[in-house]
Amino acid sequence: MIKKQKHPIIEFDPDRNAVISPDNVYGKIKGFPERGVICFIGDTIKKLKAQGKLKEIYTVRSVCTDYPVYQLIFNLSGGAGK
Repeated sequence: MIKKQKHPIIEFDPDRNAVISPDNVYGKIKGFPERGVICFIGDTIKKLKAQGKLKEIYTVRSVCTDYPVYQLIFNLSGGAGK
């Protein structure tokens, strides 16, 4: 329940369940990680992909275009790499 305030901009809803949530429409995606990092830097994605450090694991489809979702191949002893 929203905690009402004098000024609506500072109202707060402590409920962790979102009113609008993808989970209400889509279930969990098999093999998809629980957490991720979004990178909008196209040059970085292109570089890592060219180096073979990204594995495409899913495609998010939208009306405008498809967005690939990558897994970074990470070596704990030497950083990103095979």
